[in-house]
Amino acid sequence: MKKSISLVLGSGGARGYAHIGVIEALAEYDCEIKSILGSSMGALIGALYACGKLQQYKERATIPISLSIFPMMPVVSMSLIEQKK
Repeated sequence: MKKSISLVLGSGGARGYAHIGVIEALAEYDCEIKSILGSSMGALIGALYACGKLQQYKERATIPISLSIFPMMPVVSMSLIEQKK
Protein backbone atom coordinates (compact mmCIF):
# COMPACT_ATOMS: atom_id res chain seq x y z
CA MET A 1 0.00 0.00 0.00
CA LYS A 2 1.34 3.41 -0.98
CA LYS A 3 1.87 5.96 1.74
CA SER A 4 0.85 9.49 0.76
CA ILE A 5 2.73 12.45 2.18
CA SER A 6 2.97 16.21 1.90
CA LEU A 7 6.56 17.34 1.40
CA VAL A 8 8.00 20.66 2.62
CA LEU A 9 11.39 21.70 1.19
CA GLY A 10 13.58 24.44 2.66
CA SER A 11 15.87 27.03 1.14
CA GLY A 12 19.58 26.93 0.41
CA GLY A 13 21.51 25.82 -2.66
CA ALA A 14 23.27 22.78 -1.17
CA ARG A 15 20.14 21.74 0.67
CA GLY A 16 18.24 21.95 -2.61
CA TYR A 17 20.46 19.28 -4.11
CA ALA A 18 19.90 17.13 -1.01
CA HIS A 19 16.14 17.47 -1.62
CA ILE A 20 16.59 15.57 -4.88
CA GLY A 21 18.00 12.61 -2.98
CA VAL A 22 15.14 12.76 -0.47
CA ILE A 23 12.55 12.71 -3.25
CA GLU A 24 14.30 9.74 -4.87
CA ALA A 25 14.44 7.89 -1.53
CA LEU A 26 10.73 8.50 -0.95
CA ALA A 27 10.01 7.00 -4.37
CA GLU A 28 12.07 3.92 -3.48
CA TYR A 29 9.99 3.45 -0.33
CA ASP A 30 6.79 3.67 -2.37
CA CYS A 31 5.69 7.02 -0.91
CA GLU A 32 3.36 9.11 -3.02
CA ILE A 33 3.90 12.86 -2.76
CA LYS A 34 0.40 14.36 -2.71
CA SER A 35 1.47 17.97 -2.23
CA ILE A 36 4.76 19.80 -2.21
CA LEU A 37 5.77 23.19 -0.80
CA GLY A 38 9.15 24.88 -0.90
CA SER A 39 11.08 28.04 -0.23
CA SER A 40 13.76 29.38 -2.58
CA MET A 41 15.78 26.39 -3.89
CA GLY A 42 13.22 24.06 -2.30
CA ALA A 43 10.51 25.75 -4.37
CA LEU A 44 12.55 25.22 -7.53
CA ILE A 45 13.14 21.54 -6.78
CA GLY A 46 9.48 21.08 -5.85
CA ALA A 47 8.33 22.73 -9.08
CA LEU A 48 10.70 20.61 -11.17
CA TYR A 49 9.39 17.47 -9.46
CA ALA A 50 5.76 18.52 -9.94
CA CYS A 51 6.19 19.06 -13.68
CA GLY A 52 8.25 15.90 -14.18
CA LYS A 53 11.54 17.63 -15.01
CA LEU A 54 13.56 16.72 -11.91
CA GLN A 55 15.66 14.06 -13.68
CA GLN A 56 16.60 16.48 -16.49
CA TYR A 57 17.61 19.10 -13.92
CA LYS A 58 19.64 16.53 -11.99
CA GLU A 59 21.52 15.51 -15.13
CA ARG A 60 22.26 19.14 -16.01
CA ALA A 61 23.27 20.11 -12.48
CA THR A 62 25.75 17.25 -12.14
CA ILE A 63 27.81 18.00 -15.25
CA PRO A 64 31.44 18.39 -14.10
CA ILE A 65 32.27 22.03 -13.49
CA SER A 66 35.17 21.93 -15.96
CA LEU A 67 32.75 21.04 -18.75
CA SER A 68 29.95 23.43 -17.88
CA ILE A 69 31.61 26.61 -16.62
CA PHE A 70 35.26 26.84 -17.62
CA PRO A 71 34.74 27.01 -21.40
CA MET A 72 32.81 30.25 -20.81
CA MET A 73 35.65 31.82 -18.82
CA PRO A 74 38.59 33.66 -20.40
CA VAL A 75 41.98 31.97 -20.31
CA VAL A 76 43.96 33.03 -17.25
CA SER A 77 47.67 32.59 -16.63
CA MET A 78 48.37 29.47 -14.61
CA SER A 79 51.08 31.24 -12.64
CA LEU A 80 50.00 34.21 -10.57
CA ILE A 81 53.53 34.91 -9.31
CA GLU A 82 56.45 34.57 -11.63
CA GLN A 83 59.49 32.99 -10.11
CA LYS A 84 62.93 34.52 -10.61
CA LYS A 85 65.86 32.21 -11.27
